Amino acid sequence: MVRRQPLFVAIRFHLAGGTNLGPESTLEEGVLALWMKALGLGLIIELHMDSTYALPVANRLHEHPESTVVIDHLAEAGFKNATPVEFANVMDLAAFDHVYMKLSGLDHFANDEPLYLSARPFTRRVIQEFGPDQLVWGSGTPRIVDAHMLEFSEADRMKVKGDNLTRLLAYPSIR
Repeated sequence: MVRRQPLFVAIRFHLAGGTNLGPESTLEEGVLALWMKALGLGLIIELHMDSTYALPVANRLHEHPESTVVIDHLAEAGFKNATPVEFANVMDLAAFDHVYMKLSGLDHFANDEPLYLSARPFTRRVIQEFGPDQLVWGSGTPRIVDAHMLEFSEADRMKVKGDNLTRLLAYPSIR
C-alpha cells in the first residue's frame, strides 16, 4: 500500500502506560517488526507515547539511529503514571539527530487556551533540549510557537511552524 500511495509518509504507534521499563527494556515484538518494515519503506516513525516508553525507544534508536522519529504531543507530559525521571529520559532522546518533538498537545495538561502560557516553564525546557531544528508544531494556532519561543528568531520559529516538516517530508518549500 505504501509503495502504491506516496502520500503515506509515517506510521504511528501508540505507546502508553508502560511499567517497569528499565534501561534494558525493549519495545513489544509487534512494534519492533512494524518499525523495521517502516524503516525499509522510508517512513517516519511517529510515536504517540508517554514518557514511560523513553528507555525502550532509546534502546531501539541505539540499534537503528537512522530512524526518523517524531514524538507526538510533548510525550504526553501530563500522563498520570509518568514520573519526572521518565520525562528526563524523554529529553535525552533529543541527542539523536533524527528525533523530533512535536510542540502540540498543550491542552492535555494546560487549560489557558489558545496559547497555554502557563506551560511556558515546561516548554522552555523542551525547546532548550530539542532546539528549533528538532521541533515541529502540531496543533492549535501557530501563534503557540511564537508565544513559547519568544527568544528565538523568526527563522527558527518558521522551522518549527513548517520548515522542518517540509524538509522531513521532502515537500517543496512553501515560501
